Amino acid sequence: MGSFDPVEEAVVNTEMTWGGVTKQTEIKKAEKKRVTTNVDRGYLLGSRPEWIGKVYRGKTSRGVPYREVYEVLRKGGDSRAFAIAGQKYDKTGKPERGFYRNWAGRLQGYADLGVIDDWLDNIDKVNRFIVSLSPSQPKTGYKLAANLLKATAGYFAYPAGVMLVNPNDGSKKFVEFPNPKKLDFTELNEVKDASNIKGFNVKVTEYDGEDLHLLQTQPRSGKK
Repeated sequence: MGSFDPVEEAVVNTEMTWGGVTKQTEIKKAEKKRVTTNVDRGYLLGSRPEWIGKVYRGKTSRGVPYREVYEVLRKGGDSRAFAIAGQKYDKTGKPERGFYRNWAGRLQGYADLGVIDDWLDNIDKVNRFIVSLSPSQPKTGYKLAANLLKATAGYFAYPAGVMLVNPNDGSKKFVEFPNPKKLDFTELNEVKDASNIKGFNVKVTEYDGEDLHLLQTQPRSGKK
């Protein structure tokens, strides 16, 4: 198995304000008199899937078939088979080794945490939604799905939740993002603040000190 290298993950924005983050999972709109943060809205920067329609290196992506990629990993395939399943090749046309290094440990971690099936289902659901917005021009569909992609960014980076540290006082919170499978994508894509949608509840609790998987922490933050 490949090992997860947090240094290669996108840097997480830790300069967030915790004063307005709720500790409850269910809050009525009438009770929301505070200013929501990006975390409340479902957004947290981290490693995200390569979506259909996203422009990478000047080319419009067809999306990575993560389900097929995970199946290769599950069956013990090597880095070459892993990259081929992901349709990832370098400039010389050879299977891209970096793809295995970046994703093998992450997918295995999601499996270990028991969230891989939902994560893969949600990948498929988002890609279908992108295509539905512009069947003939995926790049346009990707742009039109901007609100949805932002509201689900935290989930796709940390589907098993994440421990965050307040840079001001060192306090720690554990954040769990809503499962996209339970949400209406059309409704979610129509608003910039997903926290206003019924059922979109970001759960934030005090971190109790229990051991966490590396994929439940910010890059370079450690376990404690």
